[in-house]
Amino acid sequence: MIKKKFPRCSIVHWAFILSFLSVLLFESCNKQENDNPPITHQQGEISQVTQRGTLSPAQIQGILSSAGVQIPFTLSWSVKIIAVNYYSVNHKGDEILVSGAIFVPQQAGNLPMLSIQHGTESKRDRVASVSPTNSTEGIVALITASMGYLTIVPDYPGFGVSTINHPYLHAGWLVPCAIDFLRAARFYASTNQIGLDGRIFLTGYSEGGYLTLVMQKVLEEDYAGEFTLTAVAPISGPIAVIGAIQWFGSL
Repeated sequence: MIKKKFPRCSIVHWAFILSFLSVLLFESCNKQENDNPPITHQQGEISQVTQRGTLSPAQIQGILSSAGVQIPFTLSWSVKIIAVNYYSVNHKGDEILVSGAIFVPQQAGNLPMLSIQHGTESKRDRVASVSPTNSTEGIVALITASMGYLTIVPDYPGFGVSTINHPYLHAGWLVPCAIDFLRAARFYASTNQIGLDGRIFLTGYSEGGYLTLVMQKVLEEDYAGEFTLTAVAPISGPIAVIGAIQWFGSL
């Protein structure tokens, strides 16, 4: 058997090889950094607004009745539905374009604002900005808006205008887009003669319950000067995810 001998490299040769590899590594890292899109817009800045129609209290009640849903509330106002594309950032601080829906009570003023974080969803277009009446949170938003709340429903990254894979239960992705939608909705109200009374409510179910609770923590710790929460209702959120996985693994 013939053993193949590799040429021996001197210290100078190894130094050259290592230097060359270092240059390649630096250029690769630098290229990755340059591939990140630059931040060119304010967080919460609105890119596009699309009218999704206006529903009267009778039409909203008809939607509920056709689904066999009865509510112990009075529907008072017609509701205009607005789909909004706006800018936010991901967990790395890179700029992203996301979407959501704003439900505006018509001919009502001095409104509180309610943000509904939607639950676990697998279909990209089954969100309030795309199909308001085919989304659970969209229908709930019609009810709350008709009761006099400016109601907003963020789509999250991976839904609506965003085409990435949805980062499920990833606070670093979800919290910025939800908080930035509060900004976008407040800006939309200020530029469309919609009066707000300063009260902010948060709620959500399932994944939305998780996001609502994390939003509350971040808003109270980092945005106290910008937002003041009135009440928060996180519902049935998968909060202790690691503990749940460990428990299932022990079965």
